[in-house]
Amino acid sequence: MSTPRMVTYARVSFDRSGVGKSVEQQVDALQAEAVARGWIIGPVVTDVGIGASRFSTKERPGYAQLTTVLETGDILAVWEISRATRRTDEWAALVELCRSRGVRLFTGTRLLDLDDPDDEQQANQSHVSAVYETAKTRKRVKRDVDARAAQGKVHGQLGFGYRRVFDPETGARTWELDPVAAQAIREAVDGLLGGTTSMNRIIKRWNAAGLTTSTGKPWRQVTLRQMLLRESLAGIRVLRGERMEAPAVWPAIISEAEHLQIVARYRDASDPNPRRGAEVKHLLTGIATCYRCHQTINWQHRHEAGKVPQYRCPTGHVTRQAQPVDDLTELHVRYIIEQWRIEGFLAEPEQPDAAHQHLEEAARLEKLLADADAAYTAGDLSIARLTAIEKDLAPKIEAARERAASVATNPILHALVWDSKVTWDGADVQQRREFVRACLKIEIQPTRRGLREFDRESVKFWDISRGPASIMLLRNDE
Repeated sequence: MSTPRMVTYARVSFDRSGVGKSVEQQVDALQAEAVARGWIIGPVVTDVGIGASRFSTKERPGYAQLTTVLETGDILAVWEISRATRRTDEWAALVELCRSRGVRLFTGTRLLDLDDPDDEQQANQSHVSAVYETAKTRKRVKRDVDARAAQGKVHGQLGFGYRRVFDPETGARTWELDPVAAQAIREAVDGLLGGTTSMNRIIKRWNAAGLTTSTGKPWRQVTLRQMLLRESLAGIRVLRGERMEAPAVWPAIISEAEHLQIVARYRDASDPNPRRGAEVKHLLTGIATCYRCHQTINWQHRHEAGKVPQYRCPTGHVTRQAQPVDDLTELHVRYIIEQWRIEGFLAEPEQPDAAHQHLEEAARLEKLLADADAAYTAGDLSIARLTAIEKDLAPKIEAARERAASVATNPILHALVWDSKVTWDGADVQQRREFVRACLKIEIQPTRRGLREFDRESVKFWDISRGPASIMLLRNDE
């Protein structure tokens, strides 16, 4: 009898060391057996990060190759039968393929001839056990997911606007607000609903500022629209399209009323930008906020004799003459630029690239965690293993985001400080608004009683240019 050739098929649902046997470990172990038995080592076919149960929706290109790779008299080697398939229809087809070509099945411990009734029974029993375990795990996972949803707890991939909070002792996880991304969402929603901005302008501003999607990619119309339509932004927990009665455990970024308005305007995918809004012509419209309701202020032009243009809270809590506020804003922007130059705060190295690399690493780790969640939901991963993976990945994700924040420099600020061609005096209103957004938080407060002239102390300015950890209240000195 001629020496048989061994064709190896290896698969793992979640490609991470420690989750069962990795593809490399499976192949190495099987090929070591082939050498010990004197077999010829033939082709190796693999599928990585893909489940084999009926609950998995991904195609397995490696498994599909077996029909063309297997030849008469070959040995098909798998680490265990469940690695080949957990679908009854696929198993029947595989058995028939092996029979028709005289292919034997090797599971790492025993060589099975599927034409032999005893061997076939053993193989079938192993397959049935694998299918049963998958279905049982799926049932338990579904029950756990339903219970978490009923309690308003998180599940699935982290959404833009939030960062993951992980308890290393209990394994519990939830979301908290990402201060930069959450503020960007609030401003975007305010602008869209107020008619002062558009999807295209938001995309340009976010991409220019280095804000990326939760997977680390630049924003596009479709991704921005999908993100803004998410119920989770309003603190609403949804399961399979149904709203849960319990409120979400994570904080809302926008109100439910704002969410419903966004849905009403942008649900139709054929027109993701139905209201482009007029070009904003005033420095602080949609940027400065009211001290009481925290809504962004609007421009109000009074035509009556003796009246001057004003900034006004939409609900009327505060009103302030526009020009003195704009002048004070300009003084603070110039002061911040001068401080950067004196302190050398914005250095010349390629900091934006470094920040992007750290964000890409965080996105890669987030993808691994999302894959683990998917494997758990499909029944290919135990809750104990999922918890272990989360304990390993969560601190690494947080560390990567912290590294990104520590080196990130807004490109608008970088240009304003170092590029001699970019100046406040030479900028138009839109460019000046971007400068203000990048370095200042502005709040309009009540005027002190008895003052007839402009009250400088009624406008508060915070320097936000150095990141959320270093926000500083500025003085309105002469």
